[in-house]
Amino acid sequence: MSGFAGALAPELALAGVAAQPNAIEEAFGQLVGDGFRPAAVTEELGQRWEITRNYFRLRACCNPIYSALDALEDILTEHKPLPENIARVDVATYRFAANMREPDPINYFAAKYSLPHAAAALILRGNVGYHAFTEEAVADPAIAAIRRRVAVCEDPALNANVPRLKPARVTVTLTDGRQITRLRESARGDFQEPYREDEVRAKFRELAGVVRCSAPEPSLAWRNSSSDSMSCRASPISSSR
Repeated sequence: MSGFAGALAPELALAGVAAQPNAIEEAFGQLVGDGFRPAAVTEELGQRWEITRNYFRLRACCNPIYSALDALEDILTEHKPLPENIARVDVATYRFAANMREPDPINYFAAKYSLPHAAAALILRGNVGYHAFTEEAVADPAIAAIRRRVAVCEDPALNANVPRLKPARVTVTLTDGRQITRLRESARGDFQEPYREDEVRAKFRELAGVVRCSAPEPSLAWRNSSSDSMSCRASPISSSR
């Protein structure tokens, strides 16, 4: 979406569309934060390089819910509960992420902003990559059933260190009454806790597989070869992409 917005912006400008005067203040002060401090824009200018503080997104959903998914994945990996033995999943997180709580997303795009859907897909399929957010996945009755067992709420105490940290606490209640809780102070994948190279490679292979690229992986992703070396047969793009 960010790439699409970047490409669309000059077209909108040429068409005479102008942004509202306080767009930045509203975005940071009301949508994703509690206020906008203009001086922060130039803090450490020429000393701190944001390009080195970026992150990879291995999951095909909105980044604010990554911490909760990491915590849930920790529980699933350690305890290996069967989906039918999970009675409930309770997620407490910071304010912005807590808004992404819709248990019945209407389509694949809405599912990307639904923590209940992402959690259900992780529980049932063990993965929340591209294929967990198709129209087929949204309509899957097994995923829908698990979605309704996921409750999301805001914990005001977890707002204190946002955006430096984006915490989430997940509690899985099993059908035998046992509860397992994990807290993640922030998601993996950024410069503070980067993904392993094999995880990033797996993400590349997953997405390349969607278009069935015939070129070898290293020449596409890990070498400085020109784009002329790529030979891909793009599969028909459905409305869910």
